[in-house]
Amino acid sequence: AISNATQAQQSVTVNNLNKPTISKSFSAATVVKSNQTVTLTITIDNSGNLTKNLPFNTAADTPAFGLRDTLPAGLEVAATPNASTTCVGSTFTPAAGDTTLLLVGGAVAAGGSCNVKVDLVGTSTGGGYSNSVVNTIDKTTDFANHRGLAALNNATASLSINSVLQVTKQFSPTTVAAG
Repeated sequence: AISNATQAQQSVTVNNLNKPTISKSFSAATVVKSNQTVTLTITIDNSGNLTKNLPFNTAADTPAFGLRDTLPAGLEVAATPNASTTCVGSTFTPAAGDTTLLLVGGAVAAGGSCNVKVDLVGTSTGGGYSNSVVNTIDKTTDFANHRGLAALNNATASLSINSVLQVTKQFSPTTVAAG
């Protein structure tokens, strides 16, 4: 029989972490199809965790992203993406025409927040004059981090894509007599 001469002890520290929040918005409520760009801004907020940063998943993790945004039909990255992020150490490099946006690696600072921005263009009105699209980032399947925290809520934003409408008016004859 094997026994210890002294009692073994171990202590465990449990950190109760608050769920981060994700939100998104468009710089305009309406764009003209293929004629105007709109900036999408995604914010990841870790202000509820004052002492712990929020490290995003890397390309070597499963899933291989920290944040994924699958754009709805009729919306894609503009010819000039103007992509940027304030998430320290993160990679965010969408190309023109992309319909899936990925943020990989990096982190949100303890008690902080960071942004991801990219210019988009409307490509379809769904056959009508106007098409309203809803863009959602799912709090569990589109958001991944090394802390295993799901975001508090889904991030959702809406945008209307309008066709280029041109109206011309002509009178013939150019003069009409009264009466």
